[in-house]
Amino acid sequence: MSAIVRHGPCSRPSFSLGGTTHYITIQNVKKGQYIYVERQDSKNMFNRNSLQNADLTKFNCDSIESYTNSSNHYVTKYQCSETGDITFCVQNLALYRIAVVKDFKKIGTDFNYSTYSIDYPVNYNYNSSLANKALTPYEVTQTSYDATKSTVTMSVVSSGEIASGEGVILDGEKNTSYPIFTTDVNTTPTTNSNNALVGSGASTVSMNSAAADGYTNYIFTHTYYNIVDGKPSGDKQTSSKQCFYRWVKGDLAANKCYLHLKTSSSAKPYITFLLDDVPTAIEGINAEADTNGDDAYYTLTGIRISRPSKPGMYIHQGKKILVK
Repeated sequence: MSAIVRHGPCSRPSFSLGGTTHYITIQNVKKGQYIYVERQDSKNMFNRNSLQNADLTKFNCDSIESYTNSSNHYVTKYQCSETGDITFCVQNLALYRIAVVKDFKKIGTDFNYSTYSIDYPVNYNYNSSLANKALTPYEVTQTSYDATKSTVTMSVVSSGEIASGEGVILDGEKNTSYPIFTTDVNTTPTTNSNNALVGSGASTVSMNSAAADGYTNYIFTHTYYNIVDGKPSGDKQTSSKQCFYRWVKGDLAANKCYLHLKTSSSAKPYITFLLDDVPTAIEGINAEADTNGDDAYYTLTGIRISRPSKPGMYIHQGKKILVK
C-alpha cells in the first residue's frame, strides 16, 4: 500500500498500518523544513526508505531528536537538507500524525507574550503533542472591553485552532522558537468575528490604512509614545510591562496583529489586559492623563485586592505606592 502526503505546511491525522509493508511519500519537502512523525512507539517499524530530488539524486533527511509525548506516543523530528520527495517504509503500527513545518515563531527575549498571524490555519495544540512545548493562543473580543477601567480580557482558544490570517496573542517561554503547525487535512477553522485582534498577514500594515472611523487601534508592546492632543510627542518610551498602547506612529510588521476596538472620541492612551479574568501586573505609564476609575490595588504580581493589609509595594490607579 502507498500513500501520498503533499508538501507542507501540512498535517495528516491518524491511521493504522498493519500486515504488509506500506510506503508513505511526502512530496516536494522544501530544504530546511522539519517533519514531525507521531506513532505508536519506538519499537515499531518506521524507516526512511528513499529520498530523492528532481534530479533523482539522493539527499539527507536527518533525525534531529526523538521523545515520548504526553499521550505516551513516540515522536521523531526530521530535517531535510535538500528539496525533494521523501518515502517512509512502515509496517505494523498506528501512525497518529505526520506534520511538515516551514514556519517558526520566536517569543521575544523580555516577555512571554507575542502577537502573531499567518496565512494558513493553525492548530496550536499540536505544539504540546508534537513538539513537547506548549504555546497558548489568546483572542480579545470587543465585548471584553471595559472603557471605564481601560481593560480587555484575553481569552484562551481552547481548541487551539485559529483561522488563516486571524490575529492572536501567544503565550510561551521567552527567547524560545516554536514550530507552527497547520490544522489537519480538510479541517478549516472558522474566523471568530468577535475577535478584535486583526492580523497583518504576510505584509506590513501602515497606520493610516488600518484606521477606521469610530475605532481606535492599539499595538501590543512595551514601548510607547507620550500622547498630546492625540498625537505622539517626544521620544519613544520604554516600559517594563507589556500592554496595548494606542497606535500613533509607524507601521506594523508582517505576521503580527493589532487591537481594533470600537471606542468613543476620548479613546484611552493605553489598555491593560486580563488573562481570563486574572489581572496581570501593571505599572504607571507616562501617557495622556488617565485615572481609569479603578480604586482597587494590585500587587506587583498582578493580584487585585481592595486595600493592602501588609507593608510592601502596590499599584494603585496606575502608580506605584509604597505601604509601610
